[in-house]
Amino acid sequence: MDAFPACRLAGPASVRTHGARIGLADARLVPLDAGQSVRLGGVVVTATPARHSDPAAVGLLVRAADVLLWFSGDTLYDPGLAGDVLRLGGRPPDAVFVCMNGRLGNMGIDDAVRLLAELRPALAVPSHYGMFAENTADPAQFAAACARAGLRSAVLDAGRPRPFPEAT
Repeated sequence: MDAFPACRLAGPASVRTHGARIGLADARLVPLDAGQSVRLGGVVVTATPARHSDPAAVGLLVRAADVLLWFSGDTLYDPGLAGDVLRLGGRPPDAVFVCMNGRLGNMGIDDAVRLLAELRPALAVPSHYGMFAENTADPAQFAAACARAGLRSAVLDAGRPRPFPEAT
C-alpha cells in the first residue's frame, strides 16, 4: 500500500469495506456501483452489472484513449449481460477478460464463449483459472472453444508483456 500512495481503490461497498479493513485511507476508496463511472487519471472505469452470489459484484469497463477493455469479474451468464456491457461501453470491447472456471458463481467455458459471441470483442482472454486446484479450468479448452465459435483469443502468460492490439 505504501509503495503506491496515489493508488485508489474503486468499487461497490463490499470492496471499499475490504479496502478500509486492510488499512486504506477513506480518501483512497472510491464508490463505484454498477452503471457508475469514475475517471482515474487518464482512464475512465465504468462498473458493469455482474450476476454473482454477491449482489454488489461488478465487472469493469476500462477506457484508455481509444481502447475499451472489459473485465467480467465474478459472474454467471445472463442473457441481458452482453446488452448491459454494450450499452455502458457504447460499443463492443476491444478485449474481454472473462471468467471461465465454472465454479463458485462463475461462468464455465461454454457460457463464457456464448457471452463472447454476443459481445464480439476483437480479443477474448480467459481469466479465473490456475490459482486454486479445486477452482480452475483449462485455458486451452477455452481457446479451442473460442476458435470453434470464430472468436480470436489469447492465453496470457503471467509476468510476460504482450502488445495490444496485436498484429493479426
